[in-house]
Amino acid sequence: MRTNTGGLEEETTPIKPEWSCLNGVRVVDLSQLLPGPHATSMLMHLGADVVKVEPPGAGDPARQLGREIFAQLNRGKRSVALDLKSPAGKAAMLELVRGADAVVEGFRPGVMKRFGLDYATLAEVNPRIVMCSISGFGQTGPYAARPGHDLNYLALGGFWSIPVQVDDRSRVRVFGWRTMPRRATPRSRWPWQS
Repeated sequence: MRTNTGGLEEETTPIKPEWSCLNGVRVVDLSQLLPGPHATSMLMHLGADVVKVEPPGAGDPARQLGREIFAQLNRGKRSVALDLKSPAGKAAMLELVRGADAVVEGFRPGVMKRFGLDYATLAEVNPRIVMCSISGFGQTGPYAARPGHDLNYLALGGFWSIPVQVDDRSRVRVFGWRTMPRRATPRSRWPWQS
């Protein structure tokens, strides 16, 4: 495995955080774009060994946002490209889970089950595994199957209909709502913590 550097892969020494309360914890990161990678970045900064799993080819779509953004979200993580739809990719993923403490994924509900990598399957391989599923609209409910991104939330919340006058031009307010799930995710307790 190699360390992500935002589009280039090179052998580097992993970051050694000063505050290392998660030393010895391994997290498999299947998330993409912003919320999940930000959450797992916070775990890495607390000492966790984070292994980012990306699809072969283009990888995480966050790579298209620019090298700097991708590097900021994924520095210090090791990475591997796996095709989770293939038997070999699934087998490699299950081997990663065998030695992991947690899996973070950001797919829509049902995707992990279609891959054959839902919590029940992962727990058969590693009964102590913790799975964090980050989805835009939760795991159940009328919007659960919808993709969720910042623009969706702003539109559904009515924020796009609130113009702001600046210098005789109307502008839309943009809030930091997209950061809320990733701020809250790492604050969850591990099951072995009292």
